[in-house]
Amino acid sequence: MAVMNDTIRLNATALVTYLTIGVPSTLAPRLRHVSATDSQGLVLETSQQPLNLTGNYEPIQVSLPASKQEGYTFTLSSVFTGLLRLNASSSTPQFVLSFSPFPVIDGTLKVTEASLNVKTSDWPSPAVTGVHGAVSGGSFTARAAPLNAYNTTVATMAFSSTGTSQKLFDASGARSIAISSSGAVQVTDSYNITNRGAQVAALTFVLPSGASSITGRDLIGQLDSSKLTVTSPNGTTTVSVTPRFNSIATNATASLSLVYKLSTGATASQGMPGRYALTFRMFDDVKFFQPVFTTRISLPAGFRVSELTGQVPSISGGQILLQASSVSPLSKLSFTLTYQLDPFWAGLAPLSWAGLIEGALAASVLVYSVGVRGSVSGLAPSGLIGRFVELYDEKSAMRSEADRMEEDSNRGALNRSDYKRRKRSMELRLSEIDRALVAVKAELVNAQPRYSDLVKRVERAEAELQVTRSSLNDLRNQYRVGRISRELYESLTSDLIRRRERAQAAIDSVIIGLREETR
Repeated sequence: MAVMNDTIRLNATALVTYLTIGVPSTLAPRLRHVSATDSQGLVLETSQQPLNLTGNYEPIQVSLPASKQEGYTFTLSSVFTGLLRLNASSSTPQFVLSFSPFPVIDGTLKVTEASLNVKTSDWPSPAVTGVHGAVSGGSFTARAAPLNAYNTTVATMAFSSTGTSQKLFDASGARSIAISSSGAVQVTDSYNITNRGAQVAALTFVLPSGASSITGRDLIGQLDSSKLTVTSPNGTTTVSVTPRFNSIATNATASLSLVYKLSTGATASQGMPGRYALTFRMFDDVKFFQPVFTTRISLPAGFRVSELTGQVPSISGGQILLQASSVSPLSKLSFTLTYQLDPFWAGLAPLSWAGLIEGALAASVLVYSVGVRGSVSGLAPSGLIGRFVELYDEKSAMRSEADRMEEDSNRGALNRSDYKRRKRSMELRLSEIDRALVAVKAELVNAQPRYSDLVKRVERAEAELQVTRSSLNDLRNQYRVGRISRELYESLTSDLIRRRERAQAAIDSVIIGLREETR
């Protein structure tokens, strides 16, 4: 992932209400997020325009807060993925970075001078093509005076994959936070990491300051403590994890989870017994991009949310669900939670949470739980409902992950052997869940007849999901062998996706209603 910052200073004598600059069409598909901020910290409105076929670029329009002229400065920040790759076919494996040296401008702008600065850090002897410049002091610099209109040049920078600390990963992750009634906080961070660079011997993660009781797990089980090296530089906790089999080769995948506890302490009292405010820095300045990132927080009995600002929560039963869109190095996703502990719990220590991980990793891999209870005899109705909801939550999460894995495999981001291995693990787990659900549904229907209709609604939606999944696979195969046109393929695919979304929404509606009954 790469972040490009274009700083623009106006020297216009006439008033300006907006500016349009662009990205070469060859890089536009890799553009994931744009934002603009002026020198006073004001966030400006940005809008990505349709591809300009004449100029061969994608325009980005920046609206200024009011008519501006000479001296006004703002920065347009763009997040790209896939610009850095490893060329392992060359005699000496090299990293290759593709980038646009300067923004694309149209004939309405006159840029008298443009400068470029690419941070090269410890990259050994980078060779640059497409733009003239020099490497010095850990940076490559170049300039253009003036900047020509419709210049869609894409430059490359190549450097050896040895002798550098540069890493390249495709990664996804998930986080769950569990808060106990005593105020203890346990966090589980799960990752699925594919190494796209040279072989690496260890993976490094930054945890919140004060993280303790740190353990690691992979798909086989818990890692030996000797595989984890914990240090505490600059007020944070850094964990270096050596994989079970000692290294990760190029294009190999590692799946692991870090489990740790956070210390408890006083938060700001709100002047009432048992009422507190908590400010939480969630995923500020991350090193990954994620279109939608979900954080799941499990709450103890007696915990009541008074207000949550900064993020849009979904609160159901004993959980808070936060969905941030999108998450990137440009994100500022802090939130403040005001909550109450019921009188019985008010004497307990209030919560104190530290900042979350700042890893160069993406979002949304599952945490695999081990084993399923085969019997639910003797559970009260609330226990049955809770078990039913728990199993369906896990099933839905695994189904989403399976769809994402299939997409990654189809576009080559996940190699076939890893895909098959992980798919087999998921299928085994889903079989366990389905067997457990048979028993739970039978007990639930027997407990109270009114649940029979809810169970049937879920089963009908499940059948619809299976039909749409099979139809999508068949449709994809027909398109690949040329039996149907692209237009028909996209139209039918869109219809099937809508059917799938309606079926999933029907299941979610039942699960949300049942979860409310357990509150």
